[in-house]
Amino acid sequence: MESAPFDWSRVSILVVDDDSDLLETLCDYYKSLGAVVYGALNGQEALRIIQTQEISLILSDLQMPVMDGAALLEAVLEKNLKIPFVFITGQVHFTEEKARDLGAQGLVYKPYKLKTMNEKIQNVLLSF
Repeated sequence: MESAPFDWSRVSILVVDDDSDLLETLCDYYKSLGAVVYGALNGQEALRIIQTQEISLILSDLQMPVMDGAALLEAVLEKNLKIPFVFITGQVHFTEEKARDLGAQGLVYKPYKLKTMNEKIQNVLLSF
């Protein structure tokens, strides 16, 4: 029995990455699926967006200037915001276990396949 297709129109994603090309690509892609998408180039920008918008999930790079992904996650947890968090990183030494220890719900390694990322995001959203 096939499950119903995932309804992206009920999702608002905050994508955080200091690589502006990657940020634009991810934002455009998730918008094309029907999600509401916000983009930020660092954790500080992301926190400003979180203050004014309802966010279903944060998809954040780990290493960024100004405020990195780990500091952003810490700030979200300190504010007691119930927003699932998925790291994106090219650092192979940063493990899924380390991401969970910091409080994230998932991790996707660069370079990634969008299908893999979608599955991770859907699983996180459905289980959060």
